[in-house]
Amino acid sequence: MNDVHGGPASVDRALDLLEAIARSPEPVGAKSLAGELGCALSTVYHLLAPLTARGHVARTGAGYVLGPRVPALYRSFQRHAGIDAGTRGLLL
Repeated sequence: MNDVHGGPASVDRALDLLEAIARSPEPVGAKSLAGELGCALSTVYHLLAPLTARGHVARTGAGYVLGPRVPALYRSFQRHAGIDAGTRGLLL
């Protein structure tokens, strides 16, 4: 089944999950994520497992945060967008 964005629903849900974690000012628990996304807790855990295994999400004692792979993705985005080191320094 495809979501309104045109992709598989599980991919859209995983991206929604990453965005919810990114928006949170502090580590966020799986129950809170399920409530925010309007889905079952088991679905959240099902999506968190591969995201955590691949380093896109990390689990702390206080909840979930973005993982160590996110900075590498951002650096790739900067490279593809043509943002050089000098421009990066101005943006920070």
